[in-house]
Amino acid sequence: MKKISLVMEYRDNLPYSDVEFNGTIASLVQQNYDNWELLVADHRGKSATTPVAIKDPRIVHVPGPYKNRAQALNAAIARATVCASHQQRRCADCVPPQHAGDFFDGR
Repeated sequence: MKKISLVMEYRDNLPYSDVEFNGTIASLVQQNYDNWELLVADHRGKSATTPVAIKDPRIVHVPGPYKNRAQALNAAIARATVCASHQQRRCADCVPPQHAGDFFDGR
């Protein structure tokens, strides 16, 4: 089974509650497919504790602060261990993490 990387954003004033946020993650953890990682881009800053109530080694907290949603998601994508283009671990053909802004424009 190939590994997949998933990205979620967390910030204050989300259109859903923390209970719903963690319910989404709980649903992911309960899936039969288990070769995944979830990167949670957290706008609240480096000192914030993870918003994720579920403890699972596949869930990675990526703290901000970030200027905008695109920057937050790019930071999480840059931490992914799987290359989205090639479905393998990061490879030489991929955009290096310091240029993560090149592949998500926030739309």
